[in-house]
Amino acid sequence: MAVMTFQEKVLSPTEARSQFSRVLNEVRAGTAVIIHQSRHEDVTLVPRAFLVNLLQEMEDLSMHIESLELALDKRAKDAIRRSEEDVKAGRTVSFPDAVQVLKQRRQRRGHR
Repeated sequence: MAVMTFQEKVLSPTEARSQFSRVLNEVRAGTAVIIHQSRHEDVTLVPRAFLVNLLQEMEDLSMHIESLELALDKRAKDAIRRSEEDVKAGRTVSFPDAVQVLKQRRQRRGHR
């Protein structure tokens, strides 16, 4: 996981507008440009690649957290162990058969 570091530059909307081409070049070169306007939330310009990378890292971290939570959940670990035992013992159902069973259950309950 590579960490990108940025220099930061704060501009008013007027400053950003008057030097927009230069601002874009600075962002592309690695400067995070913060546009500050009184009584409004700040807006930050960063390269798109940084944003895409950040979102991917957040998704990866979320998956790791879920994995850790499962690993710490005794009931989940027991269920996984039992399912692994079922697979080893040949107690499995094919996907099409499972779909058929679920459809039959729905029909019995009055669903379409």
